[in-house]
Amino acid sequence: MRPRPKYLLLIKPPLPVADHIDGLRGLHGIDRSYTSDKLHGTLLPLGDIDPGRVRDHLSDFRAAPFRVVFDRIEHAVLNASETIHGLIAFHRRLVTHLRHAGCRLPDYTLRPHVTLSYKARLSASFGIDPVSWRVEEFLLIESHAGRHRQRGRWRLD
Repeated sequence: MRPRPKYLLLIKPPLPVADHIDGLRGLHGIDRSYTSDKLHGTLLPLGDIDPGRVRDHLSDFRAAPFRVVFDRIEHAVLNASETIHGLIAFHRRLVTHLRHAGCRLPDYTLRPHVTLSYKARLSASFGIDPVSWRVEEFLLIESHAGRHRQRGRWRLD
């Protein structure tokens, strides 16, 4: 029996920022086999939910863009030393919208980060020059057997 695809709502850095993050991986000796086009911050794992239903429920969702800033590498994860208030407010609004629309969502506590590698983990934790971008969209991704396929995209305005 083949495993079913899982769906995620996530944010992705723009290509120049993803390339910069990839450069940080090289600079700090972090495995780069997880390609830079897959770098992301998970907003909400949805499991095996019907993606069409999610798209329908998000068709009327509106939110403003916000900025994220990450300034630490901890165990091959890009983290923020300060609370990313815009991201947390956006996440709360997104979850509330989906629950009011009738979506059954898994319990998930948002811990803003970007995973740099799923293989080797660093034992070190250190500050870096801030990596920042303005989040102007979020995506619905189907993740299956290590592949990501975009199943929905919403602009923030």
